[in-house]
Amino acid sequence: MEIVKFNLDTHELLVVAQDETFSACIAVHSTKLGPALGGIRLRYYNTSKEMVDDALRLSEGMSYKNAIAGLPFGGGKSVINAAMWTEEIAAKYAELLNYVNNELEYFGAPDMNTDNNCMKDILDAGGEKVFYEPNGGDCSLATAYGVYNSLKAVAQFQNLSGKDFTVNIEGLGKVGAELLALCSESGWDVCVSDLDKEKAFAFAGLYSAGYAAPCDIKFLDGVYCPCAIGGTVDKEFVEKSLASAVCGAANNQLASLDIGMRLSARSQLYVPDFVANSGGVIAVGVALTTGVEDGFGIDNPHTEDRIDFIEKQVSSLLEAQTTMVETRNTQLIATKVAREIIYGE
Repeated sequence: MEIVKFNLDTHELLVVAQDETFSACIAVHSTKLGPALGGIRLRYYNTSKEMVDDALRLSEGMSYKNAIAGLPFGGGKSVINAAMWTEEIAAKYAELLNYVNNELEYFGAPDMNTDNNCMKDILDAGGEKVFYEPNGGDCSLATAYGVYNSLKAVAQFQNLSGKDFTVNIEGLGKVGAELLALCSESGWDVCVSDLDKEKAFAFAGLYSAGYAAPCDIKFLDGVYCPCAIGGTVDKEFVEKSLASAVCGAANNQLASLDIGMRLSARSQLYVPDFVANSGGVIAVGVALTTGVEDGFGIDNPHTEDRIDFIEKQVSSLLEAQTTMVETRNTQLIATKVAREIIYGE
């Protein structure tokens, strides 16, 4: 397997590994605040460039997410270009991970299409610096709980409650499904969508939620809640969507940075993804600093209060978006705050 290291102006490290059966990369954006921490993502990309670009964007987002969350970690991300997890992938990724940790310190953790069992496979293959919870566990509920707290801030800001507050959830993976349960319990009006139509219908029936086709959900009235892939808040969304706000779990929701200002111009509220979805990394980060014996779910006594604080952070960002003309782009506001924490800018 060939492993190539790249030196970039924007990131501290980019390492790409490839052979005839394996393609992956690890990007470390910053270790200014401490060891890099970020998920190990598994998904199929059409090209190596798409894979690398995703890792670079995601690792930068992890730096800002960890900073805003007050964690003593920098930002990194692993991306594996594959459709499914195998022991061969675990072994080759372990080699790549150890190579990176010979350069600087990076902790990998469960992410899209990977879980605690995958982390165990990496450790068994000789990989180091992987977050594994021996008693099992999943930080998806912690991520969903953070998004839920963000949605509570949006509801309060819009002075809406019960069925008057509508949340349109796109993607019913681990986080989306947990979020649906929390939203339903709050008595909000919920609509769901997923590429797996049968799954979407099943969840809609279970929670008495509405259903929308994947091509329609982001254009509906209410809060658009992307919980799958990023880049869905694009020019078409700005031109056509009836959504009053965007607040979800997906990473890199804005197709480009200028979209944030366009949302503001249309009075569409936006909660930056690296604030809304920070519950998961808070759970992992707290466990790494306090000890995994307490687990990394929201039942960890050190975690829940930290995730509850997200609601106050979001309330402050929404207030800034609507009252301060010079800082109406909440993505830029949150990024500026994060960069001040990291670099003192």
